[in-house]
Amino acid sequence: LYFPKIVDNWKRACERIVDRQEALAAAVAKIPASSVNAKANETQIAQAFELFYPGQEITNDVRITLSNLVAAEGNPQGSWQLLFYALCVSPGWQSL
Repeated sequence: LYFPKIVDNWKRACERIVDRQEALAAAVAKIPASSVNAKANETQIAQAFELFYPGQEITNDVRITLSNLVAAEGNPQGSWQLLFYALCVSPGWQSL
C-alpha cells in the first residue's frame, strides 16, 4: 500500500528536522565523540543507524552506501544532514 499524503508528510518532517540546527545538533550529540564540525566515521554511521534501527546490525551494503553519501558531501554539517535524512526517510525503521 502507498499513501502519498502520509509519505509526503513524513519526508517533510524529516526535512524540517535536519534543517533545524538545534535538532541536528541534538541528533549528532546522541552519537559518542561526534560533532557537526566533523564528518561521521564508519563507527558513527553505524551508531546513527542504531538510533533508527535499535538492535539491528547494519549490513555492509548499507554501511557502504551511507559512507559514500557522507563522503560525497564536502561540508561536515551537510554530511550529517544527508545521513540523518537518509535514515529518517527510509521506511523500515517506522514499522518497528
